[in-house]
Amino acid sequence: MNEVREIPFNDNTLLGIRDETGQIWLAIRKVCSDIGLSDGQTRRQLENLKTDLVFSKGITNLRYPSNGG
Repeated sequence: MNEVREIPFNDNTLLGIRDETGQIWLAIRKVCSDIGLSDGQTRRQLENLKTDLVFSKGITNLRYPSNGG
């Protein structure tokens, strides 16, 4: 079963999810929002990660049901 954790970071809270294999996933869109990036800047950073040689290997879209999205 997946385990959701809120991780304190620079006066904000990051959302992390540990999957069944123990792999930890970080909600990049929320991180970008929490550090003050605009929607456009967030989209650009997501595109940068998808095309990066190293980071692109660890990126996936996860759907995790929650109250309010």
